[in-house]
Amino acid sequence: MAPGGPDDLGPLVEVVTFDGQVLTGRLLERWQAPSGTWFYTVSVTLWASVQTRDGQVVAEPADTIFDAPATHVHRIEGVSYEAVPTRRGREAIIRARTRGRR
Repeated sequence: MAPGGPDDLGPLVEVVTFDGQVLTGRLLERWQAPSGTWFYTVSVTLWASVQTRDGQVVAEPADTIFDAPATHVHRIEGVSYEAVPTRRGREAIIRARTRGRR
């Protein structure tokens, strides 16, 4: 796939929405909140209305980026996630190093 193509956005994942729908998206980043909770930044493609130069309003696919709790983002078998950026929270690193002692 050419640079800038769909494969550059990240590996495919399944995202479970708050009401139980399952969407296929792209995993952009994994990050850890100060509380230790993991979140995944994902992108899903949804419909959006776009006004063209001649004033027409048309429907086009548009990427929507959001953070979801890691518990609601699921791997797809056979897909590699090795290249996904991962950021651990500073507080979580300190807790791990001190085993909760401060």
